[in-house]
Amino acid sequence: SWLKSRGFDQISKIHPSSLNTVSGNKLFLRHRFLELYNKHREPLIIIGHSKGSLETANTLAEYASDFPPEIVQVVIYANTPFQGSPYMAESLREFQATYG
Repeated sequence: SWLKSRGFDQISKIHPSSLNTVSGNKLFLRHRFLELYNKHREPLIIIGHSKGSLETANTLAEYASDFPPEIVQVVIYANTPFQGSPYMAESLREFQATYG
């Protein structure tokens, strides 16, 4: 894959349920993010797409103390409907206040 060709050896795909709400998937994502960090002991680079970006932002904002910069190094959002969700707009403000 493109990422592996650029030196990213550990790539994991996380697929939370599309049937759950954004807030409904946050415990699942928290568990998986921490599980991946504990397994590889390297900072995470998280790429979220669409609803997955909303779920990622919500998880990182809700559990900010679990994800300091040494655990989550970079978060990339793609095709994210932040403005389409009042709930997520507030979560994004909290996330930005925490992570800048």
